[in-house]
Amino acid sequence: MAAESSTLKASLQSIEAVRHQDKATRQDDGFLYQKLLFDCPMTYETTPGGKDTAWLEMSAELLYGRKGDDVQKILFTEKNVKDLLRTKKILVFLCGGPMDKNEANRNPTMNELLLDKGYWILFPDYRGTGQSKTYRDVPMGKPSRDNRIVPQQIGNKWYKKLRQTDIVRDLESVRRCLLGDKKWETLGQSFGGWVSLTYLSFHPQGLEKVRIAGGLAPFDNARDVYKSLFRLVIERNDDYYLKYTGDVQTVRKVVRWLAKKDMNRDSVVLPKGNLPEAGLLTAQRFLCMGRMLGARGTWEKIHDTLAAMESDIENDDTGNQLTDETLALYKHNDSWRIDDRPGYAVMHEAMYCVQDGSRSNWAAHDIAQKFSRQYWWVNCDLKQISAELEKRDGKLYFSGEMVYKFFFDTYGGLMDKELKEEAFALAEYKWPEKMYDDGQLSKNTVPVNAVSYKEDMHVDPVLSEQARKKFGNGSMNHELVGEGLEHAALRTHTNKVIDLLWRT
Repeated sequence: MAAESSTLKASLQSIEAVRHQDKATRQDDGFLYQKLLFDCPMTYETTPGGKDTAWLEMSAELLYGRKGDDVQKILFTEKNVKDLLRTKKILVFLCGGPMDKNEANRNPTMNELLLDKGYWILFPDYRGTGQSKTYRDVPMGKPSRDNRIVPQQIGNKWYKKLRQTDIVRDLESVRRCLLGDKKWETLGQSFGGWVSLTYLSFHPQGLEKVRIAGGLAPFDNARDVYKSLFRLVIERNDDYYLKYTGDVQTVRKVVRWLAKKDMNRDSVVLPKGNLPEAGLLTAQRFLCMGRMLGARGTWEKIHDTLAAMESDIENDDTGNQLTDETLALYKHNDSWRIDDRPGYAVMHEAMYCVQDGSRSNWAAHDIAQKFSRQYWWVNCDLKQISAELEKRDGKLYFSGEMVYKFFFDTYGGLMDKELKEEAFALAEYKWPEKMYDDGQLSKNTVPVNAVSYKEDMHVDPVLSEQARKKFGNGSMNHELVGEGLEHAALRTHTNKVIDLLWRT
């Protein structure tokens, strides 16, 4: 800790006002924002000469009020922003992911409630996401030898430096830069809870209070986590088919049709858009729509997509076509958004590598074999699926939030050869740092309020309750709630979740 402390350094390089639109009306959303840009070390180790080799350009947005408030009169400058922040309650919102951008205007209701509680809210883009995707060989404030500082994109070689352990180093570096000795509070949603636990493990001195929504992370290894998650997803499939009983046969019909095309090397090609490669809608990729089962409010979208596909298959004379409208509907309802955030697939299983020396090794792909009655199709060759379908009756089970090897052959955003090679190398990589420090958490004194959901398909509430027991000194207040709340409840039931998190 002491040795690392000297490398936790960031410098504020620029500040500018930004505006966001309301997603529904496309009008100014009425909030006041400032964009802050920092230099953070890309690696927190140093070269033998003691100089950092690269500097991350880390972006964060500060939401500090509403249009018309007195604070609108504040003129922010690089010189006064630190003094202003040190007089305010600062809350850092840690978004879900991994590898997702942190949009400050994603949840206006939450923003309103937090402003009413007196917070200024910081929305940092984690390294490698959003507007934190570039680095430089020298800090922005220093000229290079030829007086040109050319930013470079964070590419595949940097994935080993994009986990929670380095994310929290960035956060703590920024806190020290902005606030000095003053602490701040955090609110972590989903993966933001993973980040919160890592922060509590290694840099608790920067935290005043921590709140976690649907993200009290499991301390188990990846395989044990997936054993739990597959069981939850199977239950959700059964619930879905109880509601939409006719979809049992519809899904079989669609999968049979897709599998036949796959077998004939004529897989459905999805619209390419701005991607370098067009994705393929194979039978396997189609059965990964089950990520949407995690929110019952989206089940109708699954049903509508199935109905559109069935209609196309039945009404096309050649039996060889899905309409552009149906393909667009599928892409719109594909909640993975991997083509927009390929790093999500690359880094997903890494967040379960909690011990030093652990590796993911395609854990979901492997554990699927232990649920062979439901997930026989995961490890099938595309040519085998048609034959297997003829042997098996009944329901076909959608998969949940599990990333498989075949994603890198079916999602256009993942088909880059170097990206695929890096993803497969990372699956074998032994992560050299543990994610959490059990000893530190057992003596934790930072107050933590966490809410987990009995009906969460993405984070097993049983494992969350086990995680709670890691905390000592009565520092963890964990509420397990039902009432129809699910993984995304901070967005869908914002008032309720905020009330729960601020109850004590």
